[in-house]
Amino acid sequence: MRPLALALRLGAGLLALVAGSACEGRGPAGAEAATPGCPAAPSAAAPALYRCEVLYRLLDAQRFLASAAPEGFAYDPRTASEAVEEVLGAAAAAAPGDWWRAEAAGALRLLSELGALDPGASRSAWLQDAYDLIAVVLAFEVLTEEQLSRVAEGFPDLGREDDRAAAVALWAELGQSFRANLERPRSLAPREARGRPAGAPAEPLDAEAGPLVVAHQGGLSRWPPNSLAAFRRARDLGADGIECDLRLSGDGRVFVLHDERLALPGDPDGRVVRVSRARGWELERLRLHDPFALDRPSGESPLPLEELLRELGGELLLWLELKPDGGERLPEAVGDLLAERPALLGSVVVSSLAPRMLRPLRERFPELAVAYESVAIDPSAVESHAARPDAHRLIVSVRHFPTRAPEALRRAEELGLRTSAFTLNRFDELERALAAGVDLIQTDRPDRALWLRSRVPPAPMNSDEAR
Repeated sequence: MRPLALALRLGAGLLALVAGSACEGRGPAGAEAATPGCPAAPSAAAPALYRCEVLYRLLDAQRFLASAAPEGFAYDPRTASEAVEEVLGAAAAAAPGDWWRAEAAGALRLLSELGALDPGASRSAWLQDAYDLIAVVLAFEVLTEEQLSRVAEGFPDLGREDDRAAAVALWAELGQSFRANLERPRSLAPREARGRPAGAPAEPLDAEAGPLVVAHQGGLSRWPPNSLAAFRRARDLGADGIECDLRLSGDGRVFVLHDERLALPGDPDGRVVRVSRARGWELERLRLHDPFALDRPSGESPLPLEELLRELGGELLLWLELKPDGGERLPEAVGDLLAERPALLGSVVVSSLAPRMLRPLRERFPELAVAYESVAIDPSAVESHAARPDAHRLIVSVRHFPTRAPEALRRAEELGLRTSAFTLNRFDELERALAAGVDLIQTDRPDRALWLRSRVPPAPMNSDEAR
């Protein structure tokens, strides 16, 4: 079933894709959602927030599966929803330090049951159970990329009876992998134990603090990406910093926005606003879309950079990414705002995929940390960065650094350069980055990264020992 394989690929890879249903509204394909609502406001209770995101991914997966259903079969999402809700409820009722143990045990039980399906079941019963298994796997996000590929590609047609026995064998194997990945309990160390009391000024480049967790666009949550509510929520979770994207409005104001074209949620004509052509006051009057329903506005508006600096400056590391097409005057405008707040320079990193956007800021602020971002890098490029006279304040930031460029990462460590990896979300890739000694980790899942960081021992300080 090729549409199913495509659905699995998309469901595993698009963290930001909206489920097309609301926590308080409808489920996939118009069916009633069997899960209750998500938290209505940011909270420091990480289990409640994690629960919300599991439901987010579950609804996302169910929407894809419903769209990929073969002719003559209508997928009912309620069974998987009820099973996942039961696991989350049991985890929430566990002792405070046993959330992960209870969640892992419940999810493992579900996979064990689904890994023992009857290959001789009717077509509709078989497909319903198979789809439920896949929804659960994607909701808890516990498998590696390779394992997800096996689920997506190993069985092109789950409707064929000849494939059923092999499918059951694979799912039983995945259950064992799940046990190996998640049966150990995880708990978040108190913020004070990481060397920086809550509310104290951030020390973004303090190596002794261990890998710093930076919430990418505030992290995947109930709140729109790049919104003040999302950033506050990341702070409440205990993230060390937040990453945000910067663009210039038509009248020269800096806004925290990823895309040049801003859709108007709920607009029947599908109109969009061009950020570079809009005036600042016009952008502030708009509403960002609700992450659980693209066609519905949220209560959050596009955020001016000056408001972000005023609200969270000095409390968190602020990773400011200048979009390459964000406007030629963008570096100057960002610099003007930073110049008004010199006390914040020690807790700000400016970054871009375009070096030309960083050059003016490097020259204007000798003490400002600067991150050169890329999707790939080789050791020679790392050596070029290390040869710069201000290499002490440079950060080499690479997409999936530990897996895509391990030799360059080792060379950066040898040369004393600071490193950052983006955007890491799965358990296996986060653990690999934590163990590799990356200095900063950008993630949509700061809650997950923080829990893992409390468990994974830091890499040896000596680079020879690390290898």
